[in-house]
Amino acid sequence: MTGVRNEATNSSRMGPFPFFKLPLEIRQRILGLLLMPFYDNHSGIRAAHLSIHGKHLGNDDEYYEGDFEAHLARQEEDELEEGEQPYIMSAEERQKCELAYYKEKRDFLHEAKLHPGRDYQYEMDRFPYKDYWHQGPHRDWLMLDLARNLSNVSTRFRQELGAVFWASTSIRTEFISRQSLFHFLKERPAIHQGVKVLFMKIPT
Repeated sequence: MTGVRNEATNSSRMGPFPFFKLPLEIRQRILGLLLMPFYDNHSGIRAAHLSIHGKHLGNDDEYYEGDFEAHLARQEEDELEEGEQPYIMSAEERQKCELAYYKEKRDFLHEAKLHPGRDYQYEMDRFPYKDYWHQGPHRDWLMLDLARNLSNVSTRFRQELGAVFWASTSIRTEFISRQSLFHFLKERPAIHQGVKVLFMKIPT
């Protein structure tokens, strides 16, 4: 057929694929297939199952309070209270411990910092799975990285990807994390219609 390209040949088309020129329905089907590892069919409902819980930082804020000297002083005080003799480090050990302390402190402060779009500390978990096997499901880390990279392609692509992902969700949480769930839903009014199942574990 004249004017029709034969895909069975070795010819190739150079340049980016015009994804946004496809009809919206086709784009949504493609994105749905792409996000398939995020979905399962628990309770007969095909949905992305999410876990919402509070962000627990424990008492680490006290552990990282002040500089390295203050940290060493607290450690020495704890050792004396327990009847132990404070350990005297060499200059090389001290340098390594100081570098490790400040690295851990930076990581902690980054983790403890409130997300700019949130007014409450909580976490949402949802991992894509490769398949199910005798030792249980295992996470598809490559797929997770792909989804993260795709969400940063462009604002439009992120919006369409998010619309497909949030179209059918199942949320699991515990009674102790009810405030986390409240703030999660409060900050995402656009996803409410897509919530198909809400499971809350209540202690009895």
